[in-house]
Amino acid sequence: MFQIRVQAADECEEEGKAEDFDGAMEEEEVEETLQDASFLAGNPQVRVTTGKLRFYRTDKPYAASAGSNNSSQQLPNERSALVCVVTVPSHMSPVEILEFLASFREDIALVRILKDPERSNCMVLMQFNSQERADQFFLDHNGKYFNSIEQERCKIVFVRSIEFDSVLGEDHPDNDGLEEKHAAEDQVASRSPRSERRASSAQMRKMFPPPPAGMTEIPTCAVCLDRLDASASGILTTLHGDIGSACEACGSTEHLWICLICGHVGCGRYSGEHAKQHYQDTLHTYSLELETQRVWDYAGDGYVHRLILNKQDGKFVEFPSPNTMSGERSQTPPTTSAEEEEMEHGKLEKLAVEYNFLLKSQLEEQRLYYERLLARVDEGESRQLRNAHEHERKHLKKANATLEEKTKKLEEELTFVRELNKSLIENQKQWKERVRALEEDKVKNEQETALRIGDLEGQVRDLMFYLDTQSKVEQSAHREEILGHSPMAPKVTSSLRRNGFRIRKSLEVCDLLAHAQQVVRTSPPLRVLGLDVNTNSTGFAVVTERGRASHWGHIPTTQFASADVLHIGGAIDEFLESVQSAEQEVEWVVGIEAFLRMFRSGRFHNAGIFQLAQLNGIVSFACWKRFDVLPLHTHPSAARGFFGLSAPASSSSSLKKNSIKHQVMNFLETQEPELTQTMEQDAQESAALPSFERTRTGALADSAFDIADAYVIAAYTRCAHFQQQLVQQHPQLVERFSTRYMELTDEAAAKTKKSSPELQALEAMSDHEKLAYTSDLFAFGAEQWFKEHNNCFKLQEHASKLSM
Repeated sequence: MFQIRVQAADECEEEGKAEDFDGAMEEEEVEETLQDASFLAGNPQVRVTTGKLRFYRTDKPYAASAGSNNSSQQLPNERSALVCVVTVPSHMSPVEILEFLASFREDIALVRILKDPERSNCMVLMQFNSQERADQFFLDHNGKYFNSIEQERCKIVFVRSIEFDSVLGEDHPDNDGLEEKHAAEDQVASRSPRSERRASSAQMRKMFPPPPAGMTEIPTCAVCLDRLDASASGILTTLHGDIGSACEACGSTEHLWICLICGHVGCGRYSGEHAKQHYQDTLHTYSLELETQRVWDYAGDGYVHRLILNKQDGKFVEFPSPNTMSGERSQTPPTTSAEEEEMEHGKLEKLAVEYNFLLKSQLEEQRLYYERLLARVDEGESRQLRNAHEHERKHLKKANATLEEKTKKLEEELTFVRELNKSLIENQKQWKERVRALEEDKVKNEQETALRIGDLEGQVRDLMFYLDTQSKVEQSAHREEILGHSPMAPKVTSSLRRNGFRIRKSLEVCDLLAHAQQVVRTSPPLRVLGLDVNTNSTGFAVVTERGRASHWGHIPTTQFASADVLHIGGAIDEFLESVQSAEQEVEWVVGIEAFLRMFRSGRFHNAGIFQLAQLNGIVSFACWKRFDVLPLHTHPSAARGFFGLSAPASSSSSLKKNSIKHQVMNFLETQEPELTQTMEQDAQESAALPSFERTRTGALADSAFDIADAYVIAAYTRCAHFQQQLVQQHPQLVERFSTRYMELTDEAAAKTKKSSPELQALEAMSDHEKLAYTSDLFAFGAEQWFKEHNNCFKLQEHASKLSM
């Protein structure tokens, strides 16, 4: 587990904005005296952050988790979600680095790339979302090559934490101003020695902070600057004998000398004398000649010889030089030991004096330097506080002016509201009287409206009964006699009302259920089309000969005006063409909802009834031309009444309308349970049977009820078609009914022992007239029977369940 300490320059922006990661100032450098790893991060065109990095590791050995089989894939005991890749080649672009991390892209919360401009590699810091994914990244990539071309291996370490230390560089903008204030420096210099030492020590701790507890800073090699820790750098540090040496000033490779203090390599006095120049610049006294491995002392102007302890007398004797065959020293001329000791003693005294003087001057210079730093810090803090206080004062002043303006406006609004409230209170009593009067008028109007609605409903029932009777008279074989007021009309009408029991008993011998089932079984492929024609939306439904729906939907015509019946009829005709082309080689039967023939106040007007009649005629003609069959026009109430769908008589008009709609929709759900359940479960719908449209509130739209009405028209038309086919295919049923009815009539006369008017009329009729009369009775009775048993035309497994 490693710890990184970041030393970067203080940020000096006006608004005090700081980066989340580095917290360093743009394009500022820290002091060059910090012998640490420098870094550079950010976009050069936007923001560049520079600074120094210090690396620390724990004092404990680098232990691994138990259970690891491969040493290169062992996990340390101490880990964190913050991971650092320390040996990334600098020539790898950020895109290539992100491609290397592609498999963990979703698990990385933060990536920061730190480049060292003085080295050939960079570092990548990554913050993972979880410790598990960080461990997996370590196991997958640690010790692996970045790609098949690179020779560098990926070295990963876990980072305990990152500390940020701000350092104020010498190139800070406040330096110029502080340099001009020499008088202030003199005052600072006059402070007490104790306070100066405390300030100097604090500043030194700030510039060179001690390592964290339990941590040790990782040293760097003085020659190659690599980290001397294989766990951090991934490189096993060895001797650097294989590194080519050359003069750092002129590049010469001959007569090279290396400084034993800092490792500087320079050429000798026979070349460019850069080694001696290094001594004059730095006063580093000792230098090693690379060819002979001898050490030269610039202060003493001679070689430094090694001394060994003589075993015989215990004295130190000179060890001969590697290139000297004799025992004498290499100086010319040779000197005695006393002279050497005296010379050495003099050198030491001179060095002591020089070092004391140098130490004193350097300490004095350091004291002045740190005092200047403290003065700059104090001056910067005071200036920042003044700027902050001035900014806050201006902000509060502006806010105060705004609040005063708002207060003035609110006072004006308060005055207006008080006046308005006073006016409303004065008029409250008058408005209460008006509301009370309106409520009384409303109750009175509702009572009158209820009475009027009841009267109108009675008139409507009378009109519907009249229309139903008129339709039956039009279809009767005795139409001319009834319209001509022949004596037969009242007898037939009275017999229909009085002899319902005999008609039902006579129908029992006909076995209508079995014959109806046989008609359905022997029917050719049949499609019954039901249309609910309207100027806004026309609903349609197609049922098969077995009574199951094969198509339904609605034809929207809202894009046309209500008076444009020709275009509306054309749109419906195009739909009829598509329906006919979808069903080939079938027989078609068409049923159309009859248009309204009476005026209803508040719902229809004369122009609307006339337009609907025109559209109904156009659609009827189109059906006749398309399907070569005359459509059956059925009133909606008659079709619904055939299936027992009617609203309660005691309900209001709006409740009746809603009740009728929901009864029709429930009838559709009962007849087609599989389709309606599929739609309710939001299953995948088909093009032939689409789901019903709904409003935003989830209620069924009007188009859904149009489809349901069209389905009722189609179902009623199918039953009427099979009823007609039953009479045509089985004419013997009329004969059976006639014979049985005459028998029951005679039995009733014999039982009462008197002749009824109907029996007298029958005795006066011819056989043809009797057959016509009983045919009307059969038609009336069959219609009532089919109305009561409307499911007889559906094939049943147990037909005996339907009784008379």
